[in-house]
Amino acid sequence: MFKVENVNPFVDQTISKLKDFGVAQEIEKKEMWLLEKNFETFGRQVGIGITGDLKGTYMFEFKESALACEIASGMAGMEFDEWDEFVLSAIKEFVNIVSGNALITLQSNGKDCNISTPTIREGKFTTTLSDPALRIVYKLKNVYDTGKSAEIAVIVGVVDNICNV
Repeated sequence: MFKVENVNPFVDQTISKLKDFGVAQEIEKKEMWLLEKNFETFGRQVGIGITGDLKGTYMFEFKESALACEIASGMAGMEFDEWDEFVLSAIKEFVNIVSGNALITLQSNGKDCNISTPTIREGKFTTTLSDPALRIVYKLKNVYDTGKSAEIAVIVGVVDNICNV
């Protein structure tokens, strides 16, 4: 089973980076549940693998491509209004930044880990997990000062790697 001290760095960094990039200043936890094996995605999912003292995955999900454009705009300091290769690259880099910062926290807690290259999947599909994961859905309010809202899901399934213990 996963431990809170291994999950929180990913959750905390996701919220922190969304605020840092000016995507949403108000972020409200909407719901949270345990995923055992299979689950339906939101529509777009960016995932990254974790290896080393811990094993598992971190996933960032969102429904609207407009949210990815807002994240890319916040990261690059210029406006993007359509899903293209730059936005795709930026959303992968967002997941890379979140994961890298989470690993710094985990390393300070004595966990030596690495991350894989982020991958993105689009469309409604079922994801299969090898280990249980926690899925937390957040409502982002007043996205980029437009008054609009958006939802994201953060999925973290990180457990001790018994092969490395």
